Amino acid sequence: MTVWSCSNIDSVKDLVLAAAAKKEKEAIKNVQKKERKYFRTKVKEFDYFTADPAVKIQNMDEVEKLIEALSIDSLKALNGKLKEGKEKGEQAFNSEVQTLKAKIEAEKRELLGGGSGKSSASASSSGGKDKSWDTEELQHLIKAVNLFPAGTNDRWAVIASYITQHLPSSKRTAKEVLAQAKNLQKDDTLQRKAANDSAFDRAMKTSAKGSAADASKQDDPSQRYMSPAETLVMETGENPLPWTAAEQKMFEQALRTYPAGTAERWDKIAGCLPTRSKKDCMSRFKELAEIIKAKKAAAAAAAAKKK
Repeated sequence: MTVWSCSNIDSVKDLVLAAAAKKEKEAIKNVQKKERKYFRTKVKEFDYFTADPAVKIQNMDEVEKLIEALSIDSLKALNGKLKEGKEKGEQAFNSEVQTLKAKIEAEKRELLGGGSGKSSASASSSGGKDKSWDTEELQHLIKAVNLFPAGTNDRWAVIASYITQHLPSSKRTAKEVLAQAKNLQKDDTLQRKAANDSAFDRAMKTSAKGSAADASKQDDPSQRYMSPAETLVMETGENPLPWTAAEQKMFEQALRTYPAGTAERWDKIAGCLPTRSKKDCMSRFKELAEIIKAKKAAAAAAAAKKK
């Protein structure tokens, strides 16, 4: 006869609870995956609610932002409106986009120190009391800030959880994360100014000596400021953030500079965008090609109806 001790029983309970928690987590993950897939498919089916290619690209970005920002319940509610038809779906989509934009602006003000309320005040006051951040923690914070952009539901708690997940000894709170993010924002501004001042001084010196070729030789790459997005591309090989208007403009120029048939075309195009990898550029090109194809098909269908 097997005799069970209290420690044996506790161990079994822990295993059962862990298995149940894992099963619940997987179930939530599957529901989230299903809702996200439906959302992407349905908005695409409605042609991103516009015939304008430029607006379509913007709405494609908004889709990805909403997917990252909305809770499962909010996404379910939005999908419910999409099921009711294009008109109601578009209204709900635009409403969520505007809500998210307002949330992002409020978060930016909070991050820059312009926010009000207990959250901002407590985060700022805790900044000086907490233990200093080591290099590894800062690296994970920068990655998390890029992986979970402004507008993400409970963003600072999610980032704190991400850091703890990868660095169990860290145990940073959402308030500490927000306070340190503010510090990084200040450092970011100072580093950019220092890098720009340094570049200006070097340019003036090389200009006095004479040639632009000399300027490129004397330029010290170590003095160039590297943004968090560039760091992310260097370390992970891709940038999951939505494309900005500036990136899109540089991308289009690079496509013209290196047309189809150019040797190592995508490597050269990626070289023109410091915040994007070769993989990012190829994926973006496929997205744009799909939009152009859809536009041509719509135009052809409209022309056929007139005949």
